[in-house]
Amino acid sequence: MLLFFVITITTSSALQCYVCETCGNCNPGTPQECTAGQNNCALVIFNGKAIYRGCSFNNGYSQSSSGEFSFTSCGCQGDLCNGGGHC
Repeated sequence: MLLFFVITITTSSALQCYVCETCGNCNPGTPQECTAGQNNCALVIFNGKAIYRGCSFNNGYSQSSSGEFSFTSCGCQGDLCNGGGHC
């Protein structure tokens, strides 16, 4: 009698997000693996220009404006989902 043992190795890779500060809309930054618990990618936009991308614990969205200034912050789920210039 032959016995076959099937060992399934499950590898779960961490979320990857673009990471940068003052990177602009054309340069998404450098892909980076997020740490444990960071299940979202963040994008912060100031006056229509992406100023921050990185890993985040939150998947929220906020938007505010005052006169000529506008600020938008958002999160998304999925590898490298924060590469665009809009939420």
